Amino acid sequence: MPRTRHARYVDAATGEPVETPFDVGAWDRFGWGLLDPDEARHLERLLPEVSDAEARRRIARDHTAKCLRRAQQLHEALDRPATPPGSVQLHLIAGDAEATESAVSIDAETGRVRVAQLEPGDGTVTRTSALMDERLGRPWVPRLRSPIAWNNVMFLFQDHLGLTKDPTFADNVLYLLLERPRDHREAMPSRNDSGT
Repeated sequence: MPRTRHARYVDAATGEPVETPFDVGAWDRFGWGLLDPDEARHLERLLPEVSDAEARRRIARDHTAKCLRRAQQLHEALDRPATPPGSVQLHLIAGDAEATESAVSIDAETGRVRVAQLEPGDGTVTRTSALMDERLGRPWVPRLRSPIAWNNVMFLFQDHLGLTKDPTFADNVLYLLLERPRDHREAMPSRNDSGT
């Protein structure tokens, strides 16, 4: 789930960012996900050993709360500054040719969620999310602001599943893995490599 600071969840009436998606109380109140009353029959199939419908709902609420906490923990872990070892290179190959859902508006009264914005992406992941672009939710500035020091970024005109089927993707990944010199010294043959 996107971070709240990136203003990807907004109040339908005001357009202001909201933190509702991480509040299990909102999921309960609005009947989102497993807490949707229409999911009761699915919960019965998932939890056949629990005969009481209210007990199944409590289990679903507890599970939802744990998932939301884990999502927040993942965000906290991803946001910690880190420097990869010098021998590690970070390459991103992503799609940016499909209109991709990037923001939702939430009606504070009914909990109705609607797509509020589309951006370039691969139909599943937006370009800005793949880059971990920290310019989101702030006035736009040139040049990427990301906690990841990408060594290389390549965008392909493919959707999410189409990326790995694209011959350009395969060709470039094989080059990066099997042929690309690791540093400048490796790129130049030594005298002993000439066969003499």
